[in-house]
Amino acid sequence: MTSKRFKVSIIYFVVVLLTLLFRVASALDIYSALGIRNDDAFWTCIVQIVIFGAVPFVSYMVFVAGKEDRLLPYFPAKADKKRRETEEDGDETQTTAVPYAVESEYSRETEEVQPVQDSAVDSAEQFDADDVALSIEQETKQADEAQAVPAQEPKAGKAKQAFGEFIRGFGFKKVSLKNSLLTVVFAVCMIIIGTAVSMLWQMILSLMGYTASSSHTHYAGVGDLFLQILLVAVLPGFFEEFSHRGLLFAGYKESGWKFVLISALFFSLMHQNIRQTGYTFVDGIAMALAMYYTGSIWPGIFMHFLNNFWSVFLGYVADVGGAFGFVITVENWLYSSIGGLIVCVVAVLLAIVFATLVVFAFRKDAVKCGRIPDRPFAKTNAYPLSCDAMFWLTVAVGIVATVFSLVWGLIR
Repeated sequence: MTSKRFKVSIIYFVVVLLTLLFRVASALDIYSALGIRNDDAFWTCIVQIVIFGAVPFVSYMVFVAGKEDRLLPYFPAKADKKRRETEEDGDETQTTAVPYAVESEYSRETEEVQPVQDSAVDSAEQFDADDVALSIEQETKQADEAQAVPAQEPKAGKAKQAFGEFIRGFGFKKVSLKNSLLTVVFAVCMIIIGTAVSMLWQMILSLMGYTASSSHTHYAGVGDLFLQILLVAVLPGFFEEFSHRGLLFAGYKESGWKFVLISALFFSLMHQNIRQTGYTFVDGIAMALAMYYTGSIWPGIFMHFLNNFWSVFLGYVADVGGAFGFVITVENWLYSSIGGLIVCVVAVLLAIVFATLVVFAFRKDAVKCGRIPDRPFAKTNAYPLSCDAMFWLTVAVGIVATVFSLVWGLIR
């Protein structure tokens, strides 16, 4: 395991623990006891901005960015051993190649030299050689002095370099117009697919005897709508992708396609709520695929925002109605009639087909641009997950919290 991945895994584990602590505080109604009126808004701002935003950013800049990324010998693994042997072989080749080249050139020059009888000529050649040596020494000294200037750069230069490493590591890069358009289609398809998965998941939980707690938001006007868009769509759309895609991409990018499964698994368990586990895992795969193929975090941010925005919009229309009241009428028809159910099934199947085509288009562009290998599921020399203690510890915490929410819903 590399030191960078180990540090990133620790940072993410801290994020998960802090999220769990704030969820427990919310369940115990501690915020109300402290006199906080809108505890939902307070909880969302703290979790999104501080835990999912400030904590990963500051920790990454302090402990990861600008630091040496080296192998950790106290985590034995076949992958590390193989990589270490490869690096040692490369070092030996590099150190032996240079002297050989110098010696060969020197030998070739000495063979070309003809014996000279005149001692005066020897003295002249020796004098010329001394001049050349002195000239080379002076040029070398001047070059060293020229290179010594950048070495005295202020600390601001190192900070800028570290920030650039953070930008690249988290995937804050531009997306081509083609991939941007594909992202829009992908996002719409995943709203349809995610809704179907969520309904199916809720049905399974109901059959198990799970009782969900009521968490409906009541909208009194447009002001509540914009507040919920900020709290439910804008903040989670950016900061959840920041930590669960960007941070994980910075640490697990070397794992290749496995990053998609890691990110989706952590994302679903991070919610620590059995009701959200099903569709968040599916959506997590989609958003991680978008980042893996494009190398950018922006497609996932857009998909996350649009999905949450649609949920907020439906809640607002259900309470207020107005000019968009027909949306709820259509929704009720889709879910309560045979014709509507047929339309839903066809829409889900078409969404799956189009989403698959988008994924293939993403992959084709990624292979063409050299972002991923041309062979699917190619093996990597990354540290195996089976030996990654921090990975399993994070999974264990998420599973315990999620199972607790299931048990709580069953006995409620």
